[in-house]
Amino acid sequence: MIAQPPENLCGYEVVAWLKTGRTALCRADNARLVVLKELDKDCLLGGALNPAVYDRLAFIRELPHAQVATLIGVEKDPAGRVFMVWQYVEGTDFETYACDPARASRQVHVMLRELILALESLHGQGVVHGDLRANNILIDSCGEIHLLDVSPLLHNDERIDIEAVGELIGRVLECRGEEQTPLGQSLLDHIARRRPLSDLSAVISRSMDSGTGQPPLSLARDSADVARRRRTFWWALLCGVGALILAGVTAWLVQAGKYSPPDAPADAMKARER
Repeated sequence: MIAQPPENLCGYEVVAWLKTGRTALCRADNARLVVLKELDKDCLLGGALNPAVYDRLAFIRELPHAQVATLIGVEKDPAGRVFMVWQYVEGTDFETYACDPARASRQVHVMLRELILALESLHGQGVVHGDLRANNILIDSCGEIHLLDVSPLLHNDERIDIEAVGELIGRVLECRGEEQTPLGQSLLDHIARRRPLSDLSAVISRSMDSGTGQPPLSLARDSADVARRRRTFWWALLCGVGALILAGVTAWLVQAGKYSPPDAPADAMKARER
């Protein structure tokens, strides 16, 4: 236990200990807030990162997933302890957010679905979170989900995350008194039968559709994106057809002898000094 936090940790100014001696909120030179989290000794080999852990952390650092907090790097302190340096995300942990009695059920259902979709995307990129807990899932002031503290250990079984999400959903339904609702019963049944994440998100979407007659908020955003892509496609197609027509007319004029393109300048193929 560290009674008095040091003034800095791995060159970062310590603002507060989030977990005494293990996890600290720090400030970088540019005043940006970061979180330093100590790596377990199981992740080290001869005082350095285990090569397998190094590869996993390097992959997580470059992960193209907007909802996973950014791993900035790994630092070592004078005592030989090794810390992961994570992006600091400010927000409310998922369970606190979802169990707020003032929170509308639809809002909670939307965020549950967003959480499941974020995990599906993570698994689709070959990464299992491995340490999914309520306080590792934050919702920021803009209503966006962030997954924190992806485990550095080499987890490859997606069921670890599926079971963790199932437990979280069960607690949320219980705290909101929604276990006996049609959605609650369907979700609990799917969780008990260990159905894949895609089935859970589909159950929530169908429930929201039937309950309000409106698509879920995330689906509305998806529909807008599809419409935008369609407009772009048709505009590109129109431009392409116009170019073909113009080329055809030009070719016809050339063949008819009514038009001849201007001759290229004599020096067009000569190299020029710059």
